Amino acid sequence: MKKTLLLLLLPAALVVSCAAPQRFVTYSENSAYYVDPSGRVFTTPLISDVSVSETRITFEQVFDNHPLGSSKHRRDLNEKDIEHMKTYTMAQAAFTYHADIIVYPVFALKTSKDASTITVTITGYPASYTNFRNATMEDFELINASEMKDYIGELAKKGIVASPCPQGCDKHRHDKPQGK
Repeated sequence: MKKTLLLLLLPAALVVSCAAPQRFVTYSENSAYYVDPSGRVFTTPLISDVSVSETRITFEQVFDNHPLGSSKHRRDLNEKDIEHMKTYTMAQAAFTYHADIIVYPVFALKTSKDASTITVTITGYPASYTNFRNATMEDFELINASEMKDYIGELAKKGIVASPCPQGCDKHRHDKPQGK
């Protein structure tokens, strides 16, 4: 009786163990981390040149149109998902073309006919940082001038008129009443 019961249970146990779904997870990541010096640590600012390729590249990355996978947990894509897709595609294009950055990136996003995937296409110019060196006072003056120009441009977009003037120039200051 015990032998018969054992012989009947053995095939059932094999079927159950073979029928159990096996789940595999794959993972891949490329990332960079910004190390923020804390405390009283000062670093010497670095500056570099950018070597931009004259050849424009096009790179495509295909994404599943189901951000959370199964239909039970599925949700609509949002702006953060789209930005992630664009950022990931730019990183993969830079990696593929041995570049540090993609200059003047232009993105195109297209959903497949069956809406199961989204293809993100990036077009731009691969570029690499070269000639790293310690920043000089001339570099800081150039950076400050560029930032000032951007700041004045942003003010102009808001309808605020501003003009750069030397430090201490009271002639153009609008926050003080003008004297006679």
